[in-house]
Amino acid sequence: MLNPKEIENKSFKIIENLMRERGSLKNFSGPKLSVVKRVIHTTGDPKIGESLYFSNNFYEGFKKAFKKRVIVTDVKMVAAGISKRIFKDLKVETYISDKDVSEKAKSMKVSRSYISMEKALNNNYKLFAIGNAPTALRKLIEYKDIDFIVGVPVGFVGAAEWKNELIKSKIPCITLPGRQGGSNIAAAIINALMKELKSELVY
Repeated sequence: MLNPKEIENKSFKIIENLMRERGSLKNFSGPKLSVVKRVIHTTGDPKIGESLYFSNNFYEGFKKAFKKRVIVTDVKMVAAGISKRIFKDLKVETYISDKDVSEKAKSMKVSRSYISMEKALNNNYKLFAIGNAPTALRKLIEYKDIDFIVGVPVGFVGAAEWKNELIKSKIPCITLPGRQGGSNIAAAIINALMKELKSELVY
């Protein structure tokens, strides 16, 4: 089998059967199921997909935030993983390498990720995909007035703590409790949500 679409379709059938065998398939439907399957497809690990946390208003928050067609990411690796083919007018912004961000972070002795989120918030952006930096997630939670966050930073310092704070914040979100996470997971979640929204708009 060499056709990419056929390979993907077969993979998702295998994932669905695997979830059925594990007894988890019945726990997810609609956009949640799409996200879980996409994350399992990306990581190869059913436990990671099944462990995702979805706020009650996550999909409504995403749809509201996505109207601007701008997604801000903490690192370029998340941006690289987000599909630009689903919505041709999508803009993905990443400020971590900007000169002004680097200079301000150095002068304040804080992370560039933290300051990059400050820059995005000053531009009035409301949709964020965080896959690497807990400090980026911290800045967003401190700000609070955000429509939707994918918050899955990975690491041993601050990742689990700030994901817990995200859950408590009531900001519409998807996160992965604990130390696990990563840029590939953040991008996979965004791609799944965009595909779900695209299918709704088509029909």
